[in-house]
Amino acid sequence: MKIFGDYHMHSRYSKFRHGKNTIAEIVEDAHKKGLKEIAITDHGPRHLFFGVRKNALKSARREIDELQLKYPDMKIYLGLEANLITETGKIDVNEDMLQYMDICLLGFHKGAYGKFSGLLNLGHLLGNKKNPRRIKRNTDAYIKAIENNKINVITHPNEYIYVDAKRLAEACAKHGVLIEINNRHLKLNEEDIKKMLETDVKFILDSDAHRLSSVGKVDTAIAFAERYIPEDRIVNVHEVSVFGRGNRK
Repeated sequence: MKIFGDYHMHSRYSKFRHGKNTIAEIVEDAHKKGLKEIAITDHGPRHLFFGVRKNALKSARREIDELQLKYPDMKIYLGLEANLITETGKIDVNEDMLQYMDICLLGFHKGAYGKFSGLLNLGHLLGNKKNPRRIKRNTDAYIKAIENNKINVITHPNEYIYVDAKRLAEACAKHGVLIEINNRHLKLNEEDIKKMLETDVKFILDSDAHRLSSVGKVDTAIAFAERYIPEDRIVNVHEVSVFGRGNRK
């Protein structure tokens, strides 16, 4: 199994150089590695430590458009890994930001400023316990976010907070959202995947790269997928554009 594109990478546009490389360096490296599609997806702005500054999106858009001309045989998307910041499903991406973005990923992160069981998304202190009531609230939050926003991918489910795998997958399948198998933060297990496969949801394998050595590196994700997920349910192992022209009009 080999991936066609890698859609989860962090660049220096993140605060404090959470991503270690420039977009140009990432694109050049991905091209050398033979990737046909990539996405730059820094953290949403409500992450106190690593979030992208809102005014940086315009610069990132300009840079990617220029690089797209330089590398016409590789599709380059601009996105964000938005933060789930409230139990009502609010995320930290708005319409002003979406005008620059091709895709939107969504995950729960420590350090994101919101009211998810605490001002610093302290839901991870409660959500990482397999309490049925807490799992329902976590899952409800994701589903509300999916229903009310244009989300393309749910990143690293069960990282920091547990969810109901089947309910999340059902919502994702209904709204055309992909479930990520994250090479760095793989918290799903065989039982989770079995429940998800009872729905029509599809999956995507991503590196979550923060440096060049990790761009396109999905060995752990592939090994997991080969054990538990039919290849026809994984969108980026076939040479077909995953997101087409992206979300921008």
